[in-house]
Amino acid sequence: MLRSKTGLGVLIGIWLVLTLAVQAQQPPKNVEELVTALLAAKSEPERAALMEANPELATIKLADVLTARGESLAAKSNFAESALALDLARQIAERHNDIKRQVAAINGIGNVQVAQGEITSALTTYQQASKLAESSGDTKLIASMQNNLCSVNQRLGNFDRALEHCRQSLKLAEAAANRVTVGNILNNLGIISRQQGELNQALDYYRRSLAIKESLGEKIGVARLLNNIGVAYRAMGNETAALRHYQQSLAIAEEIGNRAGAAQTMANIAMVQRALGNYKLALDYCQRGLAISEAVGDKANVSFLLEELGKLYTQEGDYQHAMEVYRKSLTLAEASGQKMEIAIRLLAVGGAFRRLGDEAAAIEHFRRGFELAESIGVPYTARAGLHSLAHLYLHQGKFAEALEMGERSIALARQINNQEGLWGSLVVSGASLRQLKQPEKARQYLEEAIRISESSRAELSAGAREQVHVQGNYFDAYINMVMLMVEAGRAEDSLNFAERAKARVLLDALSAGKADISKSMTEDERRQERRLKDELTNANSRLSRAAQASKPNPQQLADLKTNLEKARLDYESYESRLYAAHPELRAQRGEAPIIKTEELAAMVDDKTALLEFTVTGQAAYLFVITKATGKTQPEIRVHTLPIKQDELTKQANDFRQQLASLDLGFRASAKRLHESLLKPASAQLAGKTRLVIVPDAALWELPFQALIAGDNRYLIETAAVSYAPSLTVLREMQSKRNGRGTGLLAFGNPAFNAEAVERATIAKRDEKLTPLPEAETEVKALAQLHGAASRVFIGAEASEARLKSEAANAGILHFATHGILNDSAPLYSHLALAAGDKTEDGQKEDGMLEAWELLRMDLKADLAVLSACETARGKIGAGEGVIGLSWAMFVAGVPSTVVSQWKVESSSTRDLMVAFHRNLKGAGNKPGLPKSEALRQSVLSLLKKPTTNHPFYWAGFVLVGNGQ
Repeated sequence: MLRSKTGLGVLIGIWLVLTLAVQAQQPPKNVEELVTALLAAKSEPERAALMEANPELATIKLADVLTARGESLAAKSNFAESALALDLARQIAERHNDIKRQVAAINGIGNVQVAQGEITSALTTYQQASKLAESSGDTKLIASMQNNLCSVNQRLGNFDRALEHCRQSLKLAEAAANRVTVGNILNNLGIISRQQGELNQALDYYRRSLAIKESLGEKIGVARLLNNIGVAYRAMGNETAALRHYQQSLAIAEEIGNRAGAAQTMANIAMVQRALGNYKLALDYCQRGLAISEAVGDKANVSFLLEELGKLYTQEGDYQHAMEVYRKSLTLAEASGQKMEIAIRLLAVGGAFRRLGDEAAAIEHFRRGFELAESIGVPYTARAGLHSLAHLYLHQGKFAEALEMGERSIALARQINNQEGLWGSLVVSGASLRQLKQPEKARQYLEEAIRISESSRAELSAGAREQVHVQGNYFDAYINMVMLMVEAGRAEDSLNFAERAKARVLLDALSAGKADISKSMTEDERRQERRLKDELTNANSRLSRAAQASKPNPQQLADLKTNLEKARLDYESYESRLYAAHPELRAQRGEAPIIKTEELAAMVDDKTALLEFTVTGQAAYLFVITKATGKTQPEIRVHTLPIKQDELTKQANDFRQQLASLDLGFRASAKRLHESLLKPASAQLAGKTRLVIVPDAALWELPFQALIAGDNRYLIETAAVSYAPSLTVLREMQSKRNGRGTGLLAFGNPAFNAEAVERATIAKRDEKLTPLPEAETEVKALAQLHGAASRVFIGAEASEARLKSEAANAGILHFATHGILNDSAPLYSHLALAAGDKTEDGQKEDGMLEAWELLRMDLKADLAVLSACETARGKIGAGEGVIGLSWAMFVAGVPSTVVSQWKVESSSTRDLMVAFHRNLKGAGNKPGLPKSEALRQSVLSLLKKPTTNHPFYWAGFVLVGNGQ
């Protein structure tokens, strides 16, 4: 047993401590109570006194109980108490000269050091345990220690030594039929294989290890293996499979109280959510994991999470803050001695330097990270370093250097089957080859990159918002092919690649429909969804009421916004888990091919022109498709517009703002933009009275109808204008005209909480929930126009619940109400309706019809009119168009939508909308007009009046989709 050092002073001290302890509490009655007392003691003398006073309990059995307690505490991330228990066990075993128990205790201490990121210390500890195990001759013990040496050498980047230890361990463990150690070794072999780029081999090792851990009921091991399988899938580019395994791992880690393991998995989930574009959800997981890792002292995971936090800061454009956390992350990695982690952090710091404009420092860090990764044999990280160098050289115009780095990174990506990395390396190499005038090889690389992007889309099982983000990530490959084909003079091929880049998620929804989530949900998942939706509804309602008060309380508003944000995060997290848990919900992929030349010919006549824009960093391209009288084939021309993306974005935004603010000096901007964007195609556009425009990037917010030609006339005066996300999508939209809904369903001037209402001199249909009497007049006039086939609701009857119960079979949907734009999260933009009712399934409604709710609906309307503010606006997704209310309507199945580009004035909007419906319907012997012409004629009626001839009153409303 443990004995204190002799000496009168020490003995007196022990006696005093023991006396006080005995006076304070009852002495331990058994070994478990003694262990509890020892761990609660505040000093070594106090612990020694406890054992001196209880010799019948302080036997070798005490070492076993202390070791078990230490392992249990470590599993719950109580590392300080765990280390104390294990060290006491070691001391007792050493006094009794019990080698096996010494090894068990020392091994436990090493495990605690690993969990805290102290890898170099753990190596020393495991080496000590291994020597003792060798002296015992116990092959089972020797195998276990060899496996631990494998693990720490792998973490330190010593792969040859790691493999040597693992192989020795596996041989001994299999001979002894020691399944516990065999499972551990297989996991370590999987980690080494993954780091060396052998991903399929890694998955095989992991799955074999997982089967053993599951059969043994080792939940900690099962959680760890599920996490590692997720890491391997992510390295393969399969985010969906990765997320599914991470979430299973997290559930087990939280169930057993393994906080350190849970935090490590949270870090990996944060990475996937960031990759899917769910930045707030990623930040939530990141911050939760960081708090836990700091609390339990897991320095390695703190380093990892700081790097992830830096990536989220980078996404927000906060490069200085990103640099700060990257450097902290690098410092922690260097202190741990983990070479692979150091290499990864060097690349992160290099990326921050590049964004801050210090390209020399960026190159230095990229090179150091690459060289370190290469020296320890980690091709995954080495490829990332080469790609970073290639991308920077391309930016600098050093095309030969970029190509060299890019092709080396391609070779590594192929070696390790890293499809996501291969895509990036192919694009940067293809772009370099294009600049070096090697078009054939450039095309080979870019076409392969596009094949990878198409394959990734097919594998993705996620919601629409995530699909949009992932598709946007692959945009560059298509754009480079567009430029390559333009340079080769191949206009038709160039248009084909432009089409392949655009609105792919929307095309899937239109051509194949949406997966029915509800059919795959378990009853528990349904209950969770109802609860989370109720919480979201309540949070929305509370904030809305507080915001509309005559004297809002700023602190209350801040607290309610925080509550709403949490409710949104909880629902998004649930939805993410749902898709990951049900791979069968993978979005249905339509078989709709990209539009063909003969289909383009069917869409144009001698009065129609299709205009598609593609915007790149250095130039913009305008494709114009027309057909001359008597011709069967269309004429496809491409015009290079010599305007850079940054300048085009500025001009388009400034012009939209001029019109939205009733600025009288807008005409010069209108003429300049017409000259830049349309004049190059003026000969081909001569005499065309119907224009279908497919915008790109910032052009989605440009009101083309208000551009002024050389004859000083607005574009809308000579041609009807409509917009489409892509020409292929337009073809699908036009095919939806049969078998649609019937009649008008309109909502106007919904009733809001009376105490929240404030009157305004000039009512705008924006976020302040003022009464809209003109909106009520508007929908009543529509009821008269459409007659018995109309259902019109105003006031309290214009509720969200009614909309959801009656919208499915309507032919025309019309909303005359307030529209609220959410710039930061466009799928939370909403139309304001009356609250209070419940849907048929008992779901509470808050009166805020948000865009994400529309995504879940199945509508058959041929037209939706969003007669409210800024309903055309949202986030411009790369290639997908504006993600917001109008996009959500398309996903829900509506092929034509009239939406607004700014905050509209209510009375002029009323006149415009009533005229639009009148033109649509026709009267007497006068037939109804096509949608785009009906809107044009209603605009001209406002343009003729002196009080409403400024574009502010008429140019804000646009028709997106099928204009026929």
